[in-house]
Formats: sequence, C-alpha cells, structure tokens
Amino acid sequence: MKTFAFVSLTAIAAAVVSADTVQMQFGGVSRGSNVSIRVNGGSSTNVFAGSVIHNIDTIRTVTYCIDPDQWAAKGTNVFEKTALEVALSHRSFSADKADAIARLAKVAGQDIWSETAANDLASAFQLAVWEVIMDYNPGSGPGVLSLASGNFRAAGVNSSALSGSISSLVAQLFSGMQSVTGNPNHYVAFTNRSHQDFMTQVPAPGAAVLALMGLPLMATRKR
Repeated sequence: MKTFAFVSLTAIAAAVVSADTVQMQFGGVSRGSNVSIRVNGGSSTNVFAGSVIHNIDTIRTVTYCIDPDQWAAKGTNVFEKTALEVALSHRSFSADKADAIARLAKVAGQDIWSETAANDLASAFQLAVWEVIMDYNPGSGPGVLSLASGNFRAAGVNSSALSGSISSLVAQLFSGMQSVTGNPNHYVAFTNRSHQDFMTQVPAPGAAVLALMGLPLMATRKR
C-alpha cells in the first residue's frame, strides 16, 4: 500500500490512453434489497438493488451497476476498465449523466462504498443511479427525476409499494445533488458487451493498485 500512497487522482485520470482489461469475479450481493424495476416500457422484473462485491484482479471491491438494461454475470469474466463518461457514451447526455452520478455519490457519502452500508441507503443510491442513467436530461434537471415514470421505474417486490425509507432516501439524493459538485474522475467503470457494467470509486476501497492502472480516456463501447 505504501508504494501507491502518493498517486494523485489527477495523475490517475491522465495516465493511460488505451483501454485496460481486468478479470472480474462475481463475489455476491452486498448491501441493499430486492425490488422490482421496469426498463424502457418492458415487463416488471424482480432484481437486487444495491452494492455488489466483485473480485477485480483478485481485489475485493464494492461496486454498483450502471447498466440496468442488461443481466448481471456470475463467475469470472473479462471487463474493460474505463472512465465513467466513456462507459455511458452509448447513452444520451453521457457527460452530464456521469457528472450527475458523481453528485449522487457525493450526497450519499463515503459509506456507500463500505460492506457495512445501510441496506436502504445502498438500495436508494443504486435506484437513483439507474434513474439518472435512463431518464436524466440536463435541460430539465434533477427536479423531474422520478421512480414512478419515465424509461426507468421502480417499486417493491412484485410491483408492491416501494419501501418508504428507500423512497425518502432517493428523494433526498435527487434533492441534494442539485446543490453539490462532483468529479466523475473519482470513479471508474467496468464494461462488458454481454453483461451489466459496474462502477466503483478511484482509488477503489483497499485497492490502490487499481488506481495506479489509470483511467483510459477512450474505449470501445458495446452499443
């Protein structure tokens, strides 16, 4: 760990200009809860919303999904490690959405990257991220974001009412993001053409070696 103690985030962001690949092994769900979601007008599906553990090149890491319209992969798969904005480049307003996610993370606080985070907070952050990815428009701003309408919708299991605590936390995240600044370069994304993409912070918790690898500025996207 001491070897990497003085690597700055600025140096990390500019260090590499080509995509890196990593081995990501699914380590199980971490903090969160089961909910139901609808994406792009599809049918309602029960899913886990919250943090997920991945062993990234054997380093245990807390991650969140940034790809609600694909299925997660179990086992071990090869992913590209890239900047958050690049991971979202196949979506409209990718830079604005990366910035919005960084602001959500700022409001949610450092604890969301812990394996002891409150379940409702982890679920609320994941749902808020999915809503931003699917529905955020910088022209309208965060004030119109809602889990009840748009391309992304969320409810409780089997379309029951979503937990009041989670709903309240999601509203707080959307409200708070309007008055804070965030830096997308503080986060790194992992993408795969066939599976859900994920994000974590940079440096990843307990994984400074990932930070040293740097954030590629360009990458091949899956869509």
